[in-house]
Amino acid sequence: MLLSQVLSNRSSPQEKNFTYTDATVTGVPFEWVVVENSSSLWKVFSSDIAEGYNSTSTGAILYRIQHQGSAITGQTSWNRVRRGGGPAIPFINISWSESSNSTSIASDYKSGSITVSGALINHSMGTSIAFRSVTQTCTVRVN
Repeated sequence: MLLSQVLSNRSSPQEKNFTYTDATVTGVPFEWVVVENSSSLWKVFSSDIAEGYNSTSTGAILYRIQHQGSAITGQTSWNRVRRGGGPAIPFINISWSESSNSTSIASDYKSGSITVSGALINHSMGTSIAFRSVTQTCTVRVN
C-alpha cells in the first residue's frame, strides 16, 4: 500500500505569464512542476529564466527561455525497520534523472515553451528501477 501511494504521480502542462515594462532585456526566474506525487509527498520542479523586454514598436516580447535544471524535492526516502532492532532497510528511495530539455519561441515572440524529459527511479534493496518516464511542457506568455 505504501509503495503504490508513494509512487503514484501526476503530471500536467503548466503556464506562466510575464509582464515586461522596460526596454532593457530582463531575465525573470521561474519554477514549474514537471511531475508530482498524488499525495504531495514529493515533486520534480524545473528552474528556468524567461528573457524578454518591452519595445514601443512591438510591445512586450519573449526573447529566450534558459533552462537552469530540474530536481526532485520533498520526502523521497522511506526505511523499513527490522523486527528485533538492527539497521533500517531502505524500502523506497526515489530520484529524478533529467534526460533532455528543449525550448522554443513563437514567431510573434509573444509566447514560448520549455519541455523537460526524464525518469523517476526507485533505488532500493540494491537495485535501481525506472518506474516512470515523464515529458512535460510549460508555456510562457508575455503581456
